[in-house]
Amino acid sequence: MKWIKIKDKLPEVDKNVLCVSKSWGIIVNSYEYSDGNMHVFYGDRDECLTDITHWMELPIKPKL
Repeated sequence: MKWIKIKDKLPEVDKNVLCVSKSWGIIVNSYEYSDGNMHVFYGDRDECLTDITHWMELPIKPKL
């Protein structure tokens, strides 16, 4: 898999992807179409991140 620049292509809406944030580092995140930004959801908080630079699909989980 390859990192994709946000300026080149956005992920599917509400799909979890790996993201690179200047302030958070590498995180699992989702793209929220309503405001065009990336959001981090944890507990009862929703934080909008405007410093996401790249994203990529999550890897396929291993067989258990």
